[in-house]
Amino acid sequence: MADPAFFVEGHMEQRFITQVCKGQPVRRIGCNGDQVSMAGMAKHLAPLLRLLENRYPRVVFFDRERRDESCVELAEQLLVELEKYEVSVENLVIGVADRTIENWILADSGLPETVDCLSAGTSNIEGQFGKSLMRNAMNASSGYKETTTGLMLLKSMRPSVARINSESLSHFLDQLDFPCWWLDR
Repeated sequence: MADPAFFVEGHMEQRFITQVCKGQPVRRIGCNGDQVSMAGMAKHLAPLLRLLENRYPRVVFFDRERRDESCVELAEQLLVELEKYEVSVENLVIGVADRTIENWILADSGLPETVDCLSAGTSNIEGQFGKSLMRNAMNASSGYKETTTGLMLLKSMRPSVARINSESLSHFLDQLDFPCWWLDR
């Protein structure tokens, strides 16, 4: 896969991609939240994906949040909805964090001391609300802020370790094939 264009839900993810994959296009999806259907997400994503489909492989990732469907089911539903908008699904990767991207961070057993009080690196982090766990654990000290603390932790995590404890991250990483210093950690 050549260097891709990225489509993400939040500011933390956008800043992360901007810093890790310098020079690669990164756009926010434009809709967010646990009530957004895959049809609604496809409606926002379709024009963005079509703009770049002939120039870049495309990578979309977002949080499962409180949706009932599994991460795999959500990705499959999104593909179906995107095809309704005549978006080419060739060279399109979809990753869904179970429940929040913070779960991927917590799946790394070598987190900095600031979050030592969490059960990081355990196989049961999937399905929990990682963002809430981090906010509660870090509230006593400086507090958890996605665009600062979250960004720092996401950049410092080791995908090779976290994927062992996160099925959703492992599924996402298995689809990626481009040179990246962060992915190789």
